[in-house]
Amino acid sequence: MALVAIGGILGFFAGLGGLVLLDLSWLEAVALWAGGGPAGAVASVLRCVARPGSPGGDDRPALARIA
Repeated sequence: MALVAIGGILGFFAGLGGLVLLDLSWLEAVALWAGGGPAGAVASVLRCVARPGSPGGDDRPALARIA
């Protein structure tokens, strides 16, 4: 149970990190966290950070940039 709580807390902060790093709206950050859980949120943030180019220079919505 403690591991689940720790995973949820880490997922929440990973979602907030994605919000800052990827210029996500709050709704998109919550969708990332809720859709994939903590592991999904971390994986989504890492995929976007690892992509070449500036995420801020892309005109597509943030969730489209992630896919």
